[in-house]
Amino acid sequence: DVISFAGDAIVAVWAINRDLPLSCALAASCAVQLQKDCGLHKIKDRPDLAFRIHIGLVCGTLESEILYVSQAKNMQTAFHYVSGAPLREVAACINTAKPGEICLTEAVRDMLGGIVTVVPTGTGGVYGLQA
Repeated sequence: DVISFAGDAIVAVWAINRDLPLSCALAASCAVQLQKDCGLHKIKDRPDLAFRIHIGLVCGTLESEILYVSQAKNMQTAFHYVSGAPLREVAACINTAKPGEICLTEAVRDMLGGIVTVVPTGTGGVYGLQA
């Protein structure tokens, strides 16, 4: 589920029957496929420009609440509030991932159990996923 949009970023959550290793594997698979299918978008009539995505993968427990503003007349009445350590950790991954790259935390690497190749990035606890 996409739970948040922030500027040019989205936050998506995979929660498969509370199976964290499976959720991490599916998220990593999706990240690799996104890079393959959508990772480079050339700008028409501008060969010098291209849009490249970079992806950060984190895992852990999120807290989710729906906040209601019942008197709102000119705006939405419900707001989805999400918090938790994964949202704090994703910044390190995103800031480390260069355009075209996928970075993940040590926790995600451990959940994947060696089914993918990762390399240290030099940023503490952040690894690059070989797409």
